[in-house]
Amino acid sequence: MRVILQVLLAIVLSQFADSQQLWRLVPIVTKLEMEVNNKYCNVSCSIDRTLPIENQTVVFEIDVVRLIREVKVSLSYFIVTKGSAGKNPLVTRNIDACAFLRRPKVDRFATIVYNMMTQNSSLPTRCPIKPGHYYLRNIRPAAVKLPGFLPETEFLLQIMYLTGTMLEPAANSLIYGKLVRRFDWLDVKQNAST
Repeated sequence: MRVILQVLLAIVLSQFADSQQLWRLVPIVTKLEMEVNNKYCNVSCSIDRTLPIENQTVVFEIDVVRLIREVKVSLSYFIVTKGSAGKNPLVTRNIDACAFLRRPKVDRFATIVYNMMTQNSSLPTRCPIKPGHYYLRNIRPAAVKLPGFLPETEFLLQIMYLTGTMLEPAANSLIYGKLVRRFDWLDVKQNAST
């Protein structure tokens, strides 16, 4: 019986051999924290924990209270284990947001993230950033395509927004979550129909 199951499994998997990935890594956000410099902006954020968990969305409401001439963004990705949160980032990326908005094709990674964020959002399209209300709504973390080599683990994504000649912090987002592997039903359905 065991041999028959192995053969059946091999046949089923061979049907999907041209599929790049049956399992995909999905980020699940568990907690959001925002620290803001009220001199520049006010931010509120929330997580919509819709089931199934892959439909989870994140919302940010941003009120810019004064003109911001330039913005630098610093992203740091940490793997969280007991007693290690925030010690050594696995990846750190610094982006000049104003230069990016002028020439978005320069940074491929930032372009992918920016395009995902702007689908249901009202964000500035150039610098300086004028006072007003901006928002990021229905951001689905599960829609982010992650490389398969990342481990299933808890993570911390820190995004710092710095402004001015002294790079004064305007806001600091701390996004806590975990990476889990999920079976990619969409990929299976597409291969089954061909």
